[in-house]
Amino acid sequence: MILVLILLGSVFSCDAASGPKYRLDRDVKPSLYTLKIHPDLDRETFTGEVRIHVRVPSSVEFIEFHSSNLTITSLYFNMKRVASEDETNTPHLYKYQFLELELIRITDAQNNLIPPGAHIIHIRYHGLFSKTETGMFKTADTRADKSVSYLVATDFEPTHARTVFPCFDEPAFKAKFQLNLVVPNSSYTALSNMRSISNFTVADGVLHKFETTRHPMSSYLLAFVITQLTYTEYSDTVPLRLYSFNCSSANDTKLLKFASDAIKFYSNYTGMDYTLPKIDLVEYERKLTAATENWGLITFGKGLLCSNDDTYGDGQRYNVLAHELAHFWFGNLVTNDWWNDIWLQEGFATFMGMKAEQHILSHSDSEMYFTQYVEDFYWSEYNLNSTPIVNFEVTPKEIRKNFNDATYNKGAALLRMVEHVMGEDAFNCAIRQYICRFAAKTATTNDLLIILQNVRPDLNLREFMESYLYQNEYPIFHVDEENDDYVLTQNRCKKDQQNEIPLDYKWTVPITYVTSLNTTPTTVWFDRNMNKLTLRNGGEKWIKFNYKQLGYYRVIYSENLWEKFLTNIQEMEKFDRDSLLLEALSLFDLNEISCDVTLKYFEKLMGVRGNFFHRELRRITFLLHAKLTKIKQYDEKAYRLSKTFLVNLLKKANEDELAERVWHDEHFYYAQTNQTLPASEQMKKCITWLKENVKISP
Repeated sequence: MILVLILLGSVFSCDAASGPKYRLDRDVKPSLYTLKIHPDLDRETFTGEVRIHVRVPSSVEFIEFHSSNLTITSLYFNMKRVASEDETNTPHLYKYQFLELELIRITDAQNNLIPPGAHIIHIRYHGLFSKTETGMFKTADTRADKSVSYLVATDFEPTHARTVFPCFDEPAFKAKFQLNLVVPNSSYTALSNMRSISNFTVADGVLHKFETTRHPMSSYLLAFVITQLTYTEYSDTVPLRLYSFNCSSANDTKLLKFASDAIKFYSNYTGMDYTLPKIDLVEYERKLTAATENWGLITFGKGLLCSNDDTYGDGQRYNVLAHELAHFWFGNLVTNDWWNDIWLQEGFATFMGMKAEQHILSHSDSEMYFTQYVEDFYWSEYNLNSTPIVNFEVTPKEIRKNFNDATYNKGAALLRMVEHVMGEDAFNCAIRQYICRFAAKTATTNDLLIILQNVRPDLNLREFMESYLYQNEYPIFHVDEENDDYVLTQNRCKKDQQNEIPLDYKWTVPITYVTSLNTTPTTVWFDRNMNKLTLRNGGEKWIKFNYKQLGYYRVIYSENLWEKFLTNIQEMEKFDRDSLLLEALSLFDLNEISCDVTLKYFEKLMGVRGNFFHRELRRITFLLHAKLTKIKQYDEKAYRLSKTFLVNLLKKANEDELAERVWHDEHFYYAQTNQTLPASEQMKKCITWLKENVKISP
């Protein structure tokens, strides 16, 4: 068999008939990589050698895989050398050529098919360290004694493994890995996904051999670190080690204990134990991302593991750590088949991370924290160009854009809705089935939907979820009173835009509500094909939709309904009282209501004895102030009046320090608002109300 190797080095192969090709065919699959990498820290270069064991189920014309910015020094296919196409005088019949693509293609030079069965691709190569925090790179940090320590790390997600070793660099191509890593000398520690099983001196350093990974995994999950950092160890069910600069063991142990508890929580929730032999957590200087969920070796930005560093608070540290550990199940064990379904790992990790925090830390305000966490994305979807949760992209540049608030925050918000409408036990049952069925495999959004629907066939879960998954924005429901009925109608949040999509910006939504007569939430369905939904008024004093803000939608109440809230505010549960303020803030921000509704409601909340803890009041006040700053671009006096209103309320509540901060701090200026837009009718109403009802103290 005569073979030709073609290096197709940008991101697509080109065929005159089919055009650009960005994805590998599924006809050939790797089963094992045996990899040796020798980084040179001084020159910031590396050499590598990889043997890729592949299986071909039926005869194929070619075998393709990825390689980017690597210089191939030799390539063998089934132990037979493949020569460069430039070697015109060579007796070898196997050739390759370089093209502008990030692919290597192996073909038979006589146009014979490659037969089915097991094959081995053996490649030697060399490359350069990355100048960014992708692929393989070197970073420096200054120790307490001012000496400088260097660290080599990798970050392959989503498409950077190909810059360090030739591979099938797509998530669907799972395989096992056996890594061999050469470090400069015995003062360096080598870490990877698995344990180091031996190390010995070689001519140019110390070679560390690692266990073969226990599960097949996607190429982007392979990771290694070369470091001189010391570690703190904690062992309960799984050995954990924390590598960081200038940290105290007491602080380290606190995070390690949390990590251990999180592993127990995820194992119990999913019904699947963590099966790798250890977990290493490594902190170093990085800027692009906060952390990366490499299986068994999570890397973090400086300050996220070391509480001696005041860059982050403990809450942020717990949040990031819980998120990354959740990926061991959602992303690593079960991996999205392609990057359009990245929400299956990022949305789940965000949602599950918050569940773990609530379980471990017993947060009393965890529900409000989640609600506020999602608030920013409401603003983004309205003011910026957002994407759907499931967004079909193919090029590496486009794929990276899918790591955004839609996949993280909106994906988590959708899962929260689904859990509520299914019931916690049924949702947990479905997730256990999902993890069990696709463990060590890849899954799609449709795979998840099938399982969820099978667990609760009595609910229209598919249509509901697809209306959120495949279109951006969110619905806004108007609630009006007609005779003895409440009448709900639906609009998209950007109701003035006319762009067309297949789902027509209509949503099927499980709407929840509580009333003064029944504080147990009731769920009704607003089908996307409905023009309106009518509910009978049962004589209640008030009705509040979107119980505990579990739904990803906004509700605009009539003036009369807002007046009922103001009159009966003390009868409502604290969470619903507070979440209504967030609703009013957001709707004012969207120019859907006037600021007087928001300010009068805040005034009423301040009058409810013990409603706000100081931390809550501070957070809410700053958020309210930030929203009100947009008044400034339309009317300076009205803006000062809004600040006066806030300051007077805070002083009345003996929050003098907070009042002074609001009055003098201009850091909340609403710079992101488009100042060319004319004032809306609601903004005009807001300005008029402020001038007629608020006076600046002399």
